[in-house]
Amino acid sequence: MSAQDKTEEILRQMHILLAGSEAYDSIGSKIILDKKRMLELLAELNKAIYAMMEEYELTTQGKERARREAAKIGEDILKDASGKAEDVYAASVMYTCLLYTSPSPRDGLLSRMPSSA
Repeated sequence: MSAQDKTEEILRQMHILLAGSEAYDSIGSKIILDKKRMLELLAELNKAIYAMMEEYELTTQGKERARREAAKIGEDILKDASGKAEDVYAASVMYTCLLYTSPSPRDGLLSRMPSSA
């Protein structure tokens, strides 16, 4: 049972205890209550609230850790993509240089043709 469920259960038990109590005065503003049981429920409620606070803290820490891990993964992806983009750019520059410095296949055909023709 989660701390929140436990807290809700204790509050329900307190409500039942209060609703089932006998009126002490004629208008019902004061009641006769089982003091021992109410103190037990208050102690349980105190523990349940502390447990809820611990669960919240663990959830907050988990979310922060997940956020940091996701940010690191994102940075790694960007770094990798940047490196690959640089590689693609370098390859395109090399290809362009080769394209402009290599002789054209047509150049070879022209040079083989006899000059007297």
